[in-house]
Amino acid sequence: MIKTITEAIIDGYGSGETSFLARLGQSDVQVQSDIQTNIIEPLLAVLNSSDQTAVLTVAGHSDRVDTAGLTREQRRQEELTASETRANDAAEGVKQLIRDRFLLDAGVLLPVDLDDIQQLAILPRVAGAAVLRESAEELSEEQRRLNRRVQMRVVSFRPG
Repeated sequence: MIKTITEAIIDGYGSGETSFLARLGQSDVQVQSDIQTNIIEPLLAVLNSSDQTAVLTVAGHSDRVDTAGLTREQRRQEELTASETRANDAAEGVKQLIRDRFLLDAGVLLPVDLDDIQQLAILPRVAGAAVLRESAEELSEEQRRLNRRVQMRVVSFRPG
């Protein structure tokens, strides 16, 4: 079996921001290129093949919630909700980018629901604030933005 793994990260989400396509549009050219090269193109290659399968994991991350007056469980729930919303929105955003590129490249429409395609699985994952990039007691907004991110990994397989 031949296996290929590619990854990309979109960070810089503001507090409460969850739109993947908006965040991608505001990211620098290198980040946009990384998404196309490391995520969209490998998935398109799988969709255009007859012998490949791919899994895309989309992990949503949040910053630590430090709101005074909330219990530990309330803070944890806010962190999980933010990361879940980010992961789900990013998964849908990737599907839209795939549909847009597939139509441009192949001139063919893909099914509206890419979940119906057996050779591709897109799996959102929720990380909450469990994996922080920045964890000092006092954080700047820029450090908090690094914690609010979506991490994507494509693993594609071909019998070898």
